[in-house]
Amino acid sequence: MEPAYQLYGLRPSFYTRKVAAMLAAMRLPHEDLLKTAEIAPEVEAAVGGYRKFPVLRTPEDDWVTDSTDIGLYLGRQHPDAAILPADPAMRAAALILDDWADEWLLRPTLHWRVTDAENRRWVARHAVAGMNGDDDPGEDPGEAHDHPGVGYASQFFAGAGAVNRVGEDYAQEVLGILHGAADALAAHFETRPFLLGTRVSLPDFAMFGFLEAGLLWEPAARAYVEPRWPALAAFAERVRLAVAGDGDFDNADSAPETLRAFFAGMDDFAAFLGANAAAVAAGEKEARWSSDGEPRVMRARGFTEKCRKATGAVIADLGAENRAALAALAGTPLIDAYTR
Repeated sequence: MEPAYQLYGLRPSFYTRKVAAMLAAMRLPHEDLLKTAEIAPEVEAAVGGYRKFPVLRTPEDDWVTDSTDIGLYLGRQHPDAAILPADPAMRAAALILDDWADEWLLRPTLHWRVTDAENRRWVARHAVAGMNGDDDPGEDPGEAHDHPGVGYASQFFAGAGAVNRVGEDYAQEVLGILHGAADALAAHFETRPFLLGTRVSLPDFAMFGFLEAGLLWEPAARAYVEPRWPALAAFAERVRLAVAGDGDFDNADSAPETLRAFFAGMDDFAAFLGANAAAVAAGEKEARWSSDGEPRVMRARGFTEKCRKATGAVIADLGAENRAALAALAGTPLIDAYTR
């Protein structure tokens, strides 16, 4: 029997579901394990104190952290099931889409965890059950699942709003992100089954994670999203059934107009990337930018800057022809933000 990967995470973790879907699509034997409070010290010691989700232990006893880094690692180890295109410009586009999902789609996905107390407690009960190593509470985790820690987990989710500019004061803004993206995706999925063609890719898994552990899972989020955008549920089902390596990726210069339209809605993300880069470089705690003439402030994020630099390095290595193809697809504001 082929040695298995071990994935340590939690059910409410968007990034855990992202990696679990990768492993399934790549047809890699794996164990989907809970990172319980009991084993957390051992897992975190193995990865230099890294406390987030998920963590992957390989059959060779190596440890890999961060969902995107895990995806890149798996792609290198299993090239027949590669989840990034060979076309250099489209590969860079895939990394931008992955960054956008991980850093920006996160915001509307957190909306209901932050603003809806009942929904937040529902998610917290699932999180604490996982940390305790208990069975998943299912669709109706009532008061019987109010173990110690649920209150703390609820506070943690509520606090995520301050970091990500999410809350009642920002509801119109973050729901605007969701509506713009979901409308564009629904149109795109009329032309392609996946983001980059007929083959599943890294950013498909990123978006799936936010659907599977948030927008189509949490009761309040699901009640809002499912009836408005049935195309998202259909997409999630395609990702569940996907086999990595099957199908074909589009090239950047032949991608459908619907993908260009999706990128066209990312100007606010591009503005934030530039503002965040400047704030981190200056040692400032807040990133400041404007959108449609309105000033915006969000906590500066070092990890986001790390991701921007990594993707920016890929873009910087492109030749003139590929860079022009990427700019035509993704737009100049995004390219400038990544290569500033």
